[in-house]
Amino acid sequence: MTGLSSPGGAGRARGAVPVREAVLVLAGRAILGEGPVWDVRTKQLWWVDIFARQVHRFDPATGGDAVLPTPGQVGCVGLRPGGGLVAGIEHELALCEPTGSAWTVIARVDAEPPENRINDGKADPRGRFVFGTMSSTRTPGTAGLYLADAVGPARRIAAGLTISNGLDWSPAGDVFYLIDSVEKVVRSFPWPEAPGGLAGGRIVVDAGDDGETGLLDGMCVDAEGMLWVAHFGAGRVSRWDPRTGRELERVSVPAPRVTSCAFGGPDLRTLFVTTARTGLDDRQLADWPLSGGLFGVETGVPGMPVHRFGKE
Repeated sequence: MTGLSSPGGAGRARGAVPVREAVLVLAGRAILGEGPVWDVRTKQLWWVDIFARQVHRFDPATGGDAVLPTPGQVGCVGLRPGGGLVAGIEHELALCEPTGSAWTVIARVDAEPPENRINDGKADPRGRFVFGTMSSTRTPGTAGLYLADAVGPARRIAAGLTISNGLDWSPAGDVFYLIDSVEKVVRSFPWPEAPGGLAGGRIVVDAGDDGETGLLDGMCVDAEGMLWVAHFGAGRVSRWDPRTGRELERVSVPAPRVTSCAFGGPDLRTLFVTTARTGLDDRQLADWPLSGGLFGVETGVPGMPVHRFGKE
């Protein structure tokens, strides 16, 4: 990423860490499940299947999972104050009303290669939507990070990314965390962002690469300020302390392609985990038949309600 430090600042955990076991809560069979978001008002979980071009709404109380089609590959969704969604769909940021399936485009990302698309995104503490892009060909440095208000075009606040991925904020909202999946690190930045964009980033987690790390994918932050990071290709979520760079515990998931995670449930102590089937051959799918499912695990610490896009 342009103007930011190189890997090497933070340490990583040594030795064994406690392990929790995630269990299947929905046999979603997603091609590329991603972007879970818990709505504390409706007690439901929104998530996306990027390649299937679908937004899902899962109700843990009934086990029901409603599907909303999208006009393109949908990388992320966020909640709006009055209901409805904001979503990153390929090169566009769009809104959907609570009762309809029509999408209204409010911003476009045009200054990137056509093979790039919007990936992960979330609303920030000020009600703005922050979202990143990714290169489907992994062309280095061609992706970026963007910020959109409820009105007006999106503006780029960081360049030089390749696969912009997991992002979230500290409980106080004064620190922003970001993953570029090709780096296997988590960076932090002061928030709100500087007038010229993100600056002063530093590495707070270095997951290393011991052959079992996989790619760092989606991420969320708990009420204690610890980071929960999904490992795509490694079948786990890991919890890290950004102050020390130490790994604190792991969640084992019976599906290798773990994509993202979010806190939900009545007391926000359930960690929901999305997974994918994409790229797995028949033998691998036979070994990991729950791939593409939605998983859950009870944690010892709560998460935080997500911010909503737009003014209350």
